[in-house]
Amino acid sequence: MSVTYPLHLIRKNDRQWLRRSAQAVATAQTHDSVATPGCCEDCAARAPVAPWRSDYVSGGAIEHHWACSGCGRAWVTRIDMASS
Repeated sequence: MSVTYPLHLIRKNDRQWLRRSAQAVATAQTHDSVATPGCCEDCAARAPVAPWRSDYVSGGAIEHHWACSGCGRAWVTRIDMASS
């Protein structure tokens, strides 16, 4: 099943998303590179909510792999479950 929308509505929706995306990029670029809680250290974009990958490491540790959607910076956090 598919839904067909009139072309003017599709274009209007596309323009709105492009405008919102441009505003988000402009806002992220105006921030200082100072680390803000909940933000990327490099571009000040909002930090991801969940890791893109998690690995169980022998010895009872879990590594979470994160990536910023704004600049692509990647980092790893490690949780040692044996000491918890």
